[in-house]
Amino acid sequence: MKPMTLLRLRSLQCISGDPYKSRPETRQPYYEVVQSDKVLLVKYLDYRCEQEIAAFWNPGIVGTWKTLGVILIQPAVMKPKAVAMCDALYNLAVELPGDVSIPALRVFWRGDAYAGPAPKFAELPAMAIPHY
Repeated sequence: MKPMTLLRLRSLQCISGDPYKSRPETRQPYYEVVQSDKVLLVKYLDYRCEQEIAAFWNPGIVGTWKTLGVILIQPAVMKPKAVAMCDALYNLAVELPGDVSIPALRVFWRGDAYAGPAPKFAELPAMAIPHY
């Protein structure tokens, strides 16, 4: 298995969340690739208020000119010493590796170790990306 690479976040924006309410509004999370296939835009991810988020690239099969792979979005600290008792929705923009195959890209996200019995991966649906 190839090592995962930490990707650079271009932006992280909390769009909903209140420390005095337990749950934000709910929206279906999704992703799309923008800016000439250079940026992954992910919308409506549900994390804790003020939680640091990280994105990782796991390359898969290396083709003749493009790399098939997976991006994983998760908290930077999976077992924090203290957790906020509020949830927030986040939008983030992630800089993509230069050789990623956009039609074959898969994006997953998960919460920290306190989000349930075990942090589970959930695949994000793509928006405006033809998957072959």
